[in-house]
Order: sequence, then structure tokens, then C-alpha cells
Amino acid sequence: MNDLEDKKERRKAKRTDAKDLPETFQTLHLSFADGPKLTVKTFDASDAGISVEVPIPVYSITEFNVTLNALDASFEIEDEVVYIKPIDKQSSRISIHFSDKENLGKYMELLKKARK
Repeated sequence: MNDLEDKKERRKAKRTDAKDLPETFQTLHLSFADGPKLTVKTFDASDAGISVEVPIPVYSITEFNVTLNALDASFEIEDEVVYIKPIDKQSSRISIHFSDKENLGKYMELLKKARK
């Protein structure tokens, strides 16, 4: 596989970069089912999922069910990690896929406002 193929967009849903998202999306709380609440930084968000930086190394991620909360408590999403990539020795990028699109009310409302 060459570099161009490796960088090919794989998600069908349109991603919105973190810089274009409202402040509510910039920093979030994430809890793994077996661990503490972490503060995470958003890379991008879409109708189908969200990608965030977690302050833990990739090899420490052993649980894939997570809860994601806005810092202002405007939304909470429970779903699963579908992608993990190391950023450096102490942090990882994870993507969470939304399996239940019906329960994304406030999240979707805020995302649509960001896209205008």
C-alpha cells in the first residue's frame, strides 16, 4: 500500500475538523467502562462518530465501551471504540462509532450549527 492509499478517507460521513466545531466539542470527558474519567481533545466529528486524543498509551486501551460527555453536560453518548492509533508514547487517537443514531439529539444539533 502506498502513502496515498493509506491516507484515503474511509468514513462515509462528512468529518468536521475540531477547529470548526463549537467550544463544547473541543474538549470532552471520556470514561472507559473499566477506568477513570479522562479529559480528551477532539480531532474531528461527524454524524457517524468522533475522533479524540486520549492521554494514555495505545497498549493500555483494553476496554472498548466508552462514555463520552460534553464538559457542560449538554450531551452524553455511550458507544464503542472502533479505531485506535498511537500518537506518541503517552497518548493515542481513538475513534468512536455511533451505533444508535436516534440518541444523538443535542450532539447532532450542535454539530449541524457548526457546519453552517
